[in-house]
Amino acid sequence: MSRLGVQLAIPLHPRTRKRLIEFELWNTFAKIQNLKILPPLGYIEFLALLLRCRFVITDSGGIQEETAILRIPCITFRRNTERPETVREQVNVLVDHDPDVLFERSKNLLHKDRPRPRVPQQGQQTLYGDGQAAMRIAEVLIEKVDTLEYPSPLYLKLGAPMLRMEEIKEKIRFKRLLLDVKAVEVFDNDGNPLPVCANIDSEILPGSLVKVMIEQ
Repeated sequence: MSRLGVQLAIPLHPRTRKRLIEFELWNTFAKIQNLKILPPLGYIEFLALLLRCRFVITDSGGIQEETAILRIPCITFRRNTERPETVREQVNVLVDHDPDVLFERSKNLLHKDRPRPRVPQQGQQTLYGDGQAAMRIAEVLIEKVDTLEYPSPLYLKLGAPMLRMEEIKEKIRFKRLLLDVKAVEVFDNDGNPLPVCANIDSEILPGSLVKVMIEQ
């Protein structure tokens, strides 16, 4: 890809970096010309990066959607996609793990004149709607709030037990915890669950947590 002669950027997930090192590919990867390796980015920062791109190469379904909304050409390095509408609208193209095809597709995109990507205006229709779904939901809730019914959850009608976490304040035997306190799960001082088949004569130390049934 360095043959394209343009600046390449990749926000690199720590897990990806770990795998590159594990398979002894990191040194080769880090020496790719024109490649800027970025730390993981927040969502807003990542959108800002997308808006500065001529095109995007990805295997992410979410990024296929975002590039479609921003009208940024996208190359998906997979043989299929769960966002087929992006392919139909010709804002996304699939490349079946073939580096040569990937290079040719990228070169073609660089030589095409396209309008600069931009954030849609409020209410502007995109491939995934006009961005006003939250406002419509809020309007319905405000309109219906006085007439909505709130049925009791099924687990309350069936009399299912209510549970809460409590901290052990003083030493207590496991047997008493199970029988008297109605404990359903116990955790030691490090937060590790203790099996219910543990020695019932053993002592549970202060600071341990216990999940108990409470009266409804």
